[in-house]
Amino acid sequence: MFEKIDKALEHINPFEEVSSDSGSMIPEHVEKFLKDKRDMEHKKKEDEMVKNWQDEIEINKGGK
Repeated sequence: MFEKIDKALEHINPFEEVSSDSGSMIPEHVEKFLKDKRDMEHKKKEDEMVKNWQDEIEINKGGK
C-alpha cells in the first residue's frame, strides 16, 4: 500500500511553484519566510558579536 503512495508522490517537488486561477500561492510567502528567517539569524549573530566585543572591551579595561 505504501509503495503505491510513494510512487504516486514521487514526482512532487516540495519547492515547486503552485499556481491557481488567482495566481501563485506559495512563492511570495516562502520568499518572505526565508527573508525573515535570514534577517533574524543575521540579527542574532550581530547581537552576539556586539556582546562579545562589549565583554572584551570590559576585560581590556580591567573589569569583569
